[in-house]
Amino acid sequence: MEGFRAAGSTYVSRIDDLEREVLVNLFEDVIALLSREDDPRHPGVVDPALMRVFPAASLEDPELEGEIRALTHAEVSAAKLYSLNLVTAAMRRRTPQIVVQPEAVADWLRALNDVRLVLSERLGISDDADAERFYQMALEATRSDVPADTCGDEQTLAMASLYAGLSWWQGSLLEALEPRAS
Repeated sequence: MEGFRAAGSTYVSRIDDLEREVLVNLFEDVIALLSREDDPRHPGVVDPALMRVFPAASLEDPELEGEIRALTHAEVSAAKLYSLNLVTAAMRRRTPQIVVQPEAVADWLRALNDVRLVLSERLGISDDADAERFYQMALEATRSDVPADTCGDEQTLAMASLYAGLSWWQGSLLEALEPRAS
């Protein structure tokens, strides 16, 4: 995976076929999670990751929270799903480059952030120290001859690596947006 760079009015990155496949599967899983959220077959069951993706508008006033959620949730959910589907479609294209048009930057940032939020909930990241611990775990795995030995749980290592990689990729897009010094 390469970081994003400005290329004319667009932003360009490269990912290889294996990275593309992993990311498409991850994004499809998050799309399924958000799509299932309103599933009437599972009333009252809320995945904790959804609380990260759709945080409460008011922690002090449950009634106000309910009113705000009733007024905004469908629109916010639709925007998130649109962004996730847009990014997933772009990654499904078997082109050597990922090209982000200026009008799609907000969708890319939203989708990357929502996937990171789901991963952070799965990993139990609640603060910067937790995030740093998982970054270090992922970094150590890249330096090891046997990456799985750097963590007792391969699934945790895989999620930590995805979290670190997506955080870096999102950061590279943000950096590419910054005006260039003349």
